[in-house]
Formats: sequence, C-alpha cells, structure tokens
Amino acid sequence: MLDGDRSRQSALHAALAEMSPGVTMLSAADGTTANGLARDQDPDVILLDIEMSEACAVCRSFKEDTGLATIPVLFLTTRQTGRDSRKKALQAGAEGFLQYPFDDIELGAQLLTMVKIKAAAAHRRQEREDLAGLVAERTFRLEHELAERKRAEIALSESEARFRRITEGLADYQYTVRLAGGEAVETVHSPACLFVTGYSAEEFAADPYLWLDMVTTDDREMLIDRVGQVLAGQDIGPIEHKIVRKDGIVRWVSDNIVLSRDAAGVLRSYDGIVKDITERKQVEATNEMLLRETQDRYHEIAALMRASRAVLESRDFAETARVIFAECRRQLEASAGFMTLRSEETGDIEVLYLDSSLAGGIRPDRMPLPVTGLRAEAYRAGRTIFTNRTLQGGDRDWVPGGKAAANMILAPLPVQGKVMGLIGLIDKPGGYTGEDARIATGFGEVAALALAQSRNLESLEQSELRFRSLIETASDAIISVDGEGRITQWNTGAEKIFGYTAKEAAGRNITLIVPAFMEEADGAPTDEPMGGRLQQSRESLEMAGQMKNGTWLPIELTVSRWQTREGVFFTVIIRDISERKQDEQAREKLQAQLNQAQKMEAIGVLAGGIAHDFNNILGAIIGYTEMAREDAGNRMPLADDLDKVLLAANRAKDLVKQILGFSRQSAVARIPMRILPLVKETLKMLRASIPTTISIKASLKPSGRVILADPSQVHQIVMNLCSNAAHAMESGGGVMTVAVKEQLLDKPVAFESGRLLPGEYIELSVSDTGTGIGPDVLARIFEPYFTTKEVGKGTGMGLSIIHGIIKSYGGAVTVDSVVGMGTTFRVYFPVVQEEEKTEELIPASPSGKERILFVDDEEVLTRMGKIMLERLGYTVTEYNSSLEALAVFMQDPDRFDLVITDQTMPGMTGTDLARRLLQLRPGLPIILCTGFSNLVNEESAQLLGIKGFVLKPLSKSVIGQLIRKVLQDTK
Repeated sequence: MLDGDRSRQSALHAALAEMSPGVTMLSAADGTTANGLARDQDPDVILLDIEMSEACAVCRSFKEDTGLATIPVLFLTTRQTGRDSRKKALQAGAEGFLQYPFDDIELGAQLLTMVKIKAAAAHRRQEREDLAGLVAERTFRLEHELAERKRAEIALSESEARFRRITEGLADYQYTVRLAGGEAVETVHSPACLFVTGYSAEEFAADPYLWLDMVTTDDREMLIDRVGQVLAGQDIGPIEHKIVRKDGIVRWVSDNIVLSRDAAGVLRSYDGIVKDITERKQVEATNEMLLRETQDRYHEIAALMRASRAVLESRDFAETARVIFAECRRQLEASAGFMTLRSEETGDIEVLYLDSSLAGGIRPDRMPLPVTGLRAEAYRAGRTIFTNRTLQGGDRDWVPGGKAAANMILAPLPVQGKVMGLIGLIDKPGGYTGEDARIATGFGEVAALALAQSRNLESLEQSELRFRSLIETASDAIISVDGEGRITQWNTGAEKIFGYTAKEAAGRNITLIVPAFMEEADGAPTDEPMGGRLQQSRESLEMAGQMKNGTWLPIELTVSRWQTREGVFFTVIIRDISERKQDEQAREKLQAQLNQAQKMEAIGVLAGGIAHDFNNILGAIIGYTEMAREDAGNRMPLADDLDKVLLAANRAKDLVKQILGFSRQSAVARIPMRILPLVKETLKMLRASIPTTISIKASLKPSGRVILADPSQVHQIVMNLCSNAAHAMESGGGVMTVAVKEQLLDKPVAFESGRLLPGEYIELSVSDTGTGIGPDVLARIFEPYFTTKEVGKGTGMGLSIIHGIIKSYGGAVTVDSVVGMGTTFRVYFPVVQEEEKTEELIPASPSGKERILFVDDEEVLTRMGKIMLERLGYTVTEYNSSLEALAVFMQDPDRFDLVITDQTMPGMTGTDLARRLLQLRPGLPIILCTGFSNLVNEESAQLLGIKGFVLKPLSKSVIGQLIRKVLQDTK
C-alpha cells in the first residue's frame, strides 16, 4: 500500500486482519520504496492513493516493467475524487478503484477480484511462455531440416559441377583407321573428338580429309610424312603438331598411334589417341625462355662481378674503367665503344678510353670533344638511351673514318645525382633492346661506383694531409690518449700551452697536465677517464691545467671516444681560456655597467615626464601666488607667507631643473654664485628627511668669494654627500658635520681623484661618524655603477657623477675614512677672480593692449594665463584644445596680435599648431611654452618661424618682458 495517510493505512490493515488473519500488508511512503518492495515481495495487489502526486507515475512504472506488470493496481479514492483523476488512473493501467471510507464486503470483493486477475495474468503468462517454448522448439527443428536440405542441395550442386569438370576435362579422344590394300578405307572417331577439335564424329565421317585440313600449314607436310610411315607399317612415336579447332583457336595435340596386324603380320588397322597438349607446350616454352634468361643473367652477373672485383682491387680509375668497359662490350656483343668523363672543375667532356677497333689508334686518350647529338641527350636525361638508326652528325665522330654506325647505346655514370660520364657502345648485330639498356645501366652504375671510390680516396688522402696540417698548426692542444690515459699523440699547440715537447710527453699519463682527468666529478680517483663524464656527453668542461713550470691555467677540455682493433682511445682537445676568462670578467663588468646605464636611461625618460607635469603644476602655483602677492600689497603676515610660498615654488623649480640635469636632458648653465646660501637651504631640506637619531652640525664660515658652477649641480653634490653620510649612520645614529671654508693652495696638490693647481678654492666637507670604508672599497669608490648598498638603495652613480662634475669645474674630491670611526669627503671648488654681481631687481612687468590667443591643454594654466595677461592690459582669448584654437583662428587670422601656445598637447602639438598658423598668416608672432620636450628647443623653434621660446613654469615678469620683446621684434 502506497498512501501518505497513516490513519487510513492503519484502518485498512485492521480490516484486512479481521477479514483474513493470514494477509500481509506492506506499506510505503514513496514510489521508490514501493517499487523495491514490489520486486522483493511480489504482492498480489498494489493499493495506491490517487490523491498522491506521484500515484499515476508509479502505476505507469509498474505496468511498463515486465516483472511487475501482472500485479493488479487498485486506486484508493474518496467521494471528492473527480472524473479526470479516475481517467488518468485508468490510462496509467489501474485495474480498479476502492472508495474510502470503504465497506468490508466491498473491500473483500475487490481484493479477491484483484487476486483472481493476478492469477489469471500469471496463467496467461505461463501459457505464453509454454507456447513460446513450443514455437522455439518447432522453429529449431524446421531450421535444422532446412539446413540439412541446404547441405544436400550444395552436395548435389558440387557433384554436378565435379562431373561437369571431369566431362569437360577429357582431353583425349580415340580414333580407328581400317586399311585394305595398304590404304585407309574407314575412319571412326570417338565422341570425345568434339572436346579436342570442336568437330563431331559425324563431321569427321562426312569429310574424310577433315583431319588433315585442320592441321596448321607449317605442320601439314610433316604429318603427311609421318602418316606415310605408319601406312608403311613402321612403329613411330607420338606425333606432336598444331591444329586449328573449329572455333579458330590454334591448339597443340599429341597423336599416339598403335598398329594392329593380322596373323600373317599384315597391317589391317591402327588406333590413335589424340591428346590436347597445349598447356604442356606453353610450360615448355616458358621454361625454355626462363632457362635462356637465367643463362644470360648468369653471364651478366659474372661479368658484373668481374667488373666489381676490378673496382675493389684497383685504386686507379683508368685501369678499372678499361675492365668495366671490356666486360660491358663483351656482354652486349658490341663491335666497338668508348668511355667519357665530365671534368669536376670545368664540366668539359674528355675521352677517357676508346676501343682500338673504333679509334684506329688515331685519337689520344683524354681528348676533349664537343657534347652533341645523342650524347648530349644522355647527359641531360640521366638514363640509358639507345638508337637503332644510322648515326648522323656529331655522333659519327666516334666511328672509324667517320662512317655511319648502325646503332648506339649510351649508359650514364651517376655520381651523387649527377651524370659524370658515359659508357658508349656501337654496332651491335641485330640492334639494341630494352634488356641491353638494363644491362648497360648496371655496368654504368659499377663504373660510377669506381669513379666515386677513386675520387673519395683522393679526397680522403687530401683530407688526411689537411687534418695533419690542421693538428700541427692548431693553437689548441690536440692530444690522443689510450684507455689508460697514456699520451700517444702530442701536437705543437700542446707544446706551446704546457711547455712539454712531444718526446717528453709521449707515454706519460695525461694527468701530468690535467690532474682531474682520472677523477670523478666529486674528485674521487677513478680508472676511467673523467669518470665516464665525457663519454656520455660531448660538452666541454672547464677545469685547471698545469704547465711544465708548475703554473696553473684555466683550460677548456673536450674529449671524444673512438674504438679501434687495438682498443679504446680518446682524442683530447684542450684550449687555454686564460684570455677568455679575462674577457668574460671584463664583459660581466661592462654588462653590469650597461644594465645600470639602461636603468639610468629609463630614469631619464621618467624624469622628463615628471619634469613636464611638475612644471605645469608649479606654473599654476607660481602664477597664482605672484598675483596673490600683488593683491596682498604690504599686508602682513599674508605678504610674508606668500613670499615664502614663492621661494618654495622657485626651489621646486630648481629641483625640477636638477632632475633634468641628472637625466642629461637639459643643458648645464654655469653662473657665478656663492655656495654658502645654497648649502644652508639644502641642510634645511635635509633635516626633514634624515632620522632624528642623526644630528647635523654646520660650520659655515662667511665668504664673499664666488665659484663658477651650475646651482642645480651644486645642490645635487651637497644632497648626495649628505645622503651617503646619513646612510652610513642609519643603523646606530651619529653626527653629520657639514663645513664650508676658503682654502688657499700655494703649490700643486695631487689626489687619487685628481690634481689641484695653486690658487684659491672653496672647500665643502661632509663628515660622518658611521661605519667607515674599507681599503678595498675605498679604491673603487669613484667607479661608475660601483655601490655597496643593497639592491634598490643605490645605483653606484652618485660619487662618480660628483667626481665628473667637480673635475669639469677644475676642482677635486678627496675621501678619508677609518673603519669603525667614520668618513670625510672634501670637495674643492675653484674660486673665480671676479665678485658675484649684485642681483638686480626684476622690473615690473611691461604692459600692453594687444590681443592674445592663449592655448594650453591644462585648464588651470589657461585660466591663470588669462588673468595674468589681462592684469598686464592684454585682451586674452584662451583655449584648452589646439584644434579648437586653430578652428577659431582660421575664421579670422587677423583677429589676434600674438599667440602663446603650449608644446605638449593632445590632438596637435604646439609646433604643429604654429606651422598651421604661420601658413594662414606668415610672420605671426608666436611664443612656444614647454615644461619639457625632447622634440623641440629654442633653436629648432626659431627655424620653424616661432619668435619666442620659454620654459615653464611661467612668471608674470618673464612672460611680460618676452611678449614686449617678440612684439617689438616683429614690428
């Protein structure tokens, strides 16, 4: 029972138990469980709750399963169960319905009916199974009878075929000839004559001469003669002749005659048995042909073997060629012939050998002749060719007296795919055939083998000479050793490298010069050279070799192993790699420098981009601050604060300039300057970046002396020296001392880093109380890219750059250091003999009334430029797009008196914009601004027709003065 209502299950179970105590009811809550119980228990009826969602599907699965289909399914319904539900249940295969609440009588009747349905279904299934068994048994018997009948039919068919073959295969027939007075009076043929001749016995009886007419013409006279012998009473053997059957086919027959005499010995008749022997005759003809071919092939092979033996026994090709040619001419039965070769060097054809019967002794050996006619075709085709036509033209040169030859055959000598010669034969009786061409080809190949061998031997001899010369002239040591490591060959290169002569080295072990030769990779002794390492790999190994004087040198060793009848030998090639090792060290050093240089180049590219962006930012800061300072007037502390902002912004501008100078992307401008203010300002900046564990002491003595230098470079020097000092003390702290003082030298002073002439100098010194510098590092401290800092903390360029800058100034850098005590760097700047000029106050920016087109892709800069220029009295139209500015200008080229444009802008650069504007209005005053550009400078801008060039960031005074200058120059 499959019902989700447990109370209904209990009620039904109680009713069934009361009706029949022996009834067993199995309950399931789902279809899967119900299916398993049905398979295991084989119930008599299945009860399904029609209200369950899976009831119909479960019923359908039972009915589709051949093992469960006979079990009746009874659906449990209620009064509310609709017609559609009942219809679906019946379609699913249900046998009936039981409405709940149910009556005991109805329940019993329904269950009893279901049991009878199952029993009837089981009976029907048994009957079907019995019927199926009976049908299978009868089908088997019928198939067996059919098979027996089929075998009988096949046997009958085979018997008929066998009889037919026997009948058709009767190749003999008998005939009888009766005689009277020595003449034939009657001839009787057996019916089998039809199978042999195609004529019936009746046809033979009707025509007494039919037996003679069917004999072929060429055999008829012979047969008449043999029959005459029979009529004369002679016993003869079988007569074999050809007949033409009635169907026109020619066949061979054998006629075996037996004489019959009377008591007086008179010939009364004879009997003959005629047999078709066509197949035998064909076999005999084939055997005869094969025998002939075998004999010919034997002679051919014998001739080729003699020719091949000549190849093996002689190294002289001319001698071998004569033997090959003679055998070939004899085998092909030619009257005469020749052999030619093509020169490897020139490609010309030369006569190597002429048969005396052809040349008559008038042609010398190796005589050059033109390649024409059939010979040219043979060289071109690369295969044996022949002609049985009378020779014409150039081919007649090979015939005595120039007479025409009846035929000619030419076989090529193929060497590595090229025809290097020909075997030529002429005047063979009966002419040449394809078989002759095959034979001639074989001799040509043998001759080619001899030619290749001769040339290979000659090449081998030359190679041996070159090899010996190469070994003796090689700069490498080439040494042969036996399996025990004893030296058997020693070349001049070995003598030069190790110092031993060949006589001194012979017989001694190679460990004399390569101690590790008889060691394993781990250094353990071994009886096998190199511990078998170099027998398994042909790669070279680097190790140490020892010279005669005991000096060790780096060597590269390559060993090859070879086997002879005398045993195992090794060829050892040793190269002195002392110079290469030195070159590798130098190359590694250069590679490291190159890598650092590439890093610096990348830094330079980055610096350019940073400079461009910073200059734009600083332009806005300086411009707006200048205008704010003007508006502030004398109001304090605002005016003082804005002055400090301007000072810091200008300091940042100088830093950008230093970045460009460091990346070698801006020109160095030296000016007379005092170093003291710059050092003070730098120390203020350093204090914020150096750890508090490091204190800074300054000893800055006032000096009115000036030096000629680039302020950015001087700033860079101070920053670098102080950073290095801080790095030396970063772990334990300490004191950094920076001092500036005047120094007078009354005589030349030499330093490791340079030489100072007598004169006045400003000495800048930076000292620390750090770890100090060791002597080995101190000797390399000014080398480019040399650094002791860990990766990511130094490029090795700082001190080398300082050294280069100071050297270009005519000064010097010194260093003193004690390990564990600290280091002091001193930089000497030459003093110029003129005082630094007093800085002039920048005059107020000149004003104007002109109309200006201002273009920059940075909106903050265009807004600032507009305000700044309008304060100077100008009328300003600004654009953040060069393309928009161009479009506006094209509408009215005379609208503006001056154009100020940035260089680096999207869509169209400043120089491209200037070109277009000048095309529209030649002579237009244009000022080009740039924060940084590799593509344009002041000189290149002037070549384009640009009147003014200014570097960002812009100040009001600078741009104001430049505007007046450009406008004035234009007027």
